[in-house]
Order: sequence, then C-alpha cells, then structure tokens
Amino acid sequence: MFNRCVSKVTCLGLVLIAGCGGFFLGPSEGMYIVGVDGDHVYLQYYPEDSGFTVLPSSIWSLDLATTQTKRIHEATPQSGVHVSGDHYAAELVRDGETWGKVVTYDISTGRRTDLYERAIQPATAWPSIHAISGDRVVVLAEGELRVFDVADGTLLQTIDVPDDAYEVAAFEGNLVLLTIGGRGFDEEEALLVNLSSEDQLVIPPPPGGGQPVYPASALTPRYLAVASQQELDAATARNEVLLFDIPSATWRVFAQDDSYPVDSFSFPVLFVYGLDDARVIVERFDALAASKWAIEAIDLESAERTVITGGTLSPWTAFPTTPLLLDGRLYWLDPALPRVVVHDLESGHEQSVLIDLAR
Repeated sequence: MFNRCVSKVTCLGLVLIAGCGGFFLGPSEGMYIVGVDGDHVYLQYYPEDSGFTVLPSSIWSLDLATTQTKRIHEATPQSGVHVSGDHYAAELVRDGETWGKVVTYDISTGRRTDLYERAIQPATAWPSIHAISGDRVVVLAEGELRVFDVADGTLLQTIDVPDDAYEVAAFEGNLVLLTIGGRGFDEEEALLVNLSSEDQLVIPPPPGGGQPVYPASALTPRYLAVASQQELDAATARNEVLLFDIPSATWRVFAQDDSYPVDSFSFPVLFVYGLDDARVIVERFDALAASKWAIEAIDLESAERTVITGGTLSPWTAFPTTPLLLDGRLYWLDPALPRVVVHDLESGHEQSVLIDLAR
C-alpha cells in the first residue's frame, strides 16, 4: 500500500502530496483510486483538491462490468482513505485540521465504526496514523500500535512501539511499516512490526547515503521496496528504487535513474506504487514543467524495465494516476481523460472504462 497522506516538496525533489498522490499548486478537481474489490474500483472524488489542506471528498464505486458508478459516501473532509473488501478506513478531519477521528465504514450498509480520535497541531503535513489490510485496521496511538477488526471495531491486539513513531507508511499482511521521528521525509528512520510474532525490526540506513521516503513504498513478506534519492555531489542527485530484504535485513540498490541538477527549476519525481513476487511498479514524471511521465514495471529477477503507459503533461497539470497493483493487474487513472485503465501484466490485455459521476 502506498501511503498518500503526507504533503511536502522536499529539497531533494521527491514530492508527496496530501490526499492520494496528485500534484497541485492550488485547488482543483481531483479523483483517486483508493481500492479494488473484484469488478469494483473505488474512487475518491474532490470537487476541489489541494496539496495543502484536507478538503471534502466523496467515495464512489465504478463497476467495470457495467460501467455504472455509485456514490458510497457523501463528501466530507477525510484523509487516508483505503478500501479493503466491503470496508474502507479513513480519518475524518475537523476544526481547521486540529482534530481527527479514525473510522471504518461498511460499504454495503453505510455503518460507521469509530476507532480512535486525536488532536493535532495544524501543519502542512497530516501524518497518516492508520492503514487497512484484509480484515484488519492498524492505528498508531499514544505509543501503541492498535489492531482492530475491520467489521466491528473489536480491538484485537496492542503492541508497544517507540513514543516517537510518527506515521503508518505501509501495511501488508502481517507487516506494518512505521516511520520514527522526523516528518516522514528525508530524515526519518523506520520500524517494521510483525503482527504475528510482535517482533520489531529497526531498518538500518541504506548503503551509500541514500535517503528513502518511506511513504513511497510497498511491502511483501520478503521485500520492502522504497523510493529514494541519492546526492551524488553538491550539484547533482538521482532517484533510486531500493529493495530491503526483510529476512536478511539487507539493502540493495535495485534501479537507478539518470542524475539531475539539484538547483533546476524542474526535477524528476519517483514513486513506488506496488510490489509483488514478480515486479515493482513505479511512476516517474518531472515536477513543475511540461514533461514526459511513465508507469513502469521492473522485474524483480532481471531488473528489466517495461513501460506500461506514459505520455506528456503540460505545465501545472494535476497528476492523479494513482496506480494500484492487485493480483497481477495494474489499475490507474488516465491523467488526460476521466477513465480507469486496467492492464493485465501477464497477457497484456487492457480495459478502459470512462468515469461518469452524477455530480
């Protein structure tokens, strides 16, 4: 799961924007993929979206078989929306972004279950303290990692974690990735928590001084894949994909992009959006300028790159493709048209469905 709920343009050129990963310089319409269940793709729609505040958004389902859309939830200020099966988790935001409540919704019935609420200092970054995977929701709360049943909110497990644990960066299966200290960007450390054994692994710094951005990461039981940035000298840097082998607790540089000048007006941005036993899914584009963009699959064994899709963006264009990898299929939003594209990574078969919301 890629965490799309932090906001900052780092001096190193990796951009993470509040909401679900779009890049905006001001309020504009936005739409994001927040989950897939069978033939249903779930969308978060903002009449106005911004990388600097949490604005109201509604949740919709798109039936790929019938092309019909249905509104699941009315617009409300909410952050960290992710769907799993018949449920989704979110943090409701109130009072000028000084108060949040982590909740789950039953999609079929609309029933809401409240899990945890908190006060927060107003800031550009709204750290995500929750995530959903399968039938469980994890919440980072007061030095604890709390595990809830997604259906009824039953507290299943509580694990003590460091008091300065800042954010839930990823959750997959029994593994939860937390950032420690900092604000989830260049300077943070990370902790991997195994819910089954309750073991905690402090992730060591990567080799060569690379700076991983853990919210741009993905997990399997074997690997953590994360976007990183490597300063080559005072004037140049490059983006990388790092792989952390969890059983051996070792890093390796998996893929490297070309170097670029750090003082350039425009700069390349790299996100990791998915990981399975065969490949890493990444997205690349240049920020703040007319540029090419691409979604690529990188083979885990050979490191061979395959461009799945791409194009050219005009300056200041919102970029909410939000790729999602599930069961060998890749889903994304076309940045030029209101449509969902589904690409089978084995057969190459592709389906495109236009989105028509009754707004």
